[in-house]
Amino acid sequence: MRLWFPGATRQPGPLPGGYWRAGRTRMRAVKIHYTVGIDSAYLGGRYFQILVRRNGEVVAFCPIDAYCWDSGEWNGEGPGIEFEYYPPKDGPPPESILTPEQIASAGPLFRWLHFEHGFPLSYYDAPASRINRGYRGFISHRSLIQKVMHHDWISHAQWARIIGITKPAPAPTVPTDEEDDPMLITFATNNTQLLIMANRYMPLDGPVAYSLAVVQKRAYMTGLNPLAALAVVRDLCPEQFNEEFRRG
Repeated sequence: MRLWFPGATRQPGPLPGGYWRAGRTRMRAVKIHYTVGIDSAYLGGRYFQILVRRNGEVVAFCPIDAYCWDSGEWNGEGPGIEFEYYPPKDGPPPESILTPEQIASAGPLFRWLHFEHGFPLSYYDAPASRINRGYRGFISHRSLIQKVMHHDWISHAQWARIIGITKPAPAPTVPTDEEDDPMLITFATNNTQLLIMANRYMPLDGPVAYSLAVVQKRAYMTGLNPLAALAVVRDLCPEQFNEEFRRG
């Protein structure tokens, strides 16, 4: 298992005594931050694992599972990803938080975190309903329960652009062949129509996380975009999906 993102520029940070002197994280949650600064690379490796610059360059300062100090009580839950963003210079949120280059670079990074390290492709951003440690997936810094609260985040629209999902088409089509009887979910992702045989590969009476893994595996094996399975599962069983991934 690779601990350095293959698409990153390596810039080892100032961790005395080796990368894992402070230990390794539980690798349960990816915490999403923005820097509120023009160049925060000098903080990397001690305070966060990865920085995504405004021009889209991804900089890795240490192995992805090394313990850093990006989020207080949540430090041990997983890596911190910092997006370079300085509101007085770059413009107001949410539109200006990420550049197109950052969004394009974050896509491969987030997919790598999902497929290489198993982080669910779910994003939690709810500052009015902050949550405690134990969540699995991607989460904004402002959604963490900490002694010192923070306010950095990215929007759900930006998240959707990063992972390449757009809104599913409203009406599913059910084939007439009763022998197979798959429900074909048609929706657009990256401007391409994608069909997934959802009811064949997704046992809705089981855990949603397991169902999502099954659909993603089948999508990958048949040459479809496995990221699109997230939208399929979410739209087929939204209540179970939201409850399970919020509970972690």
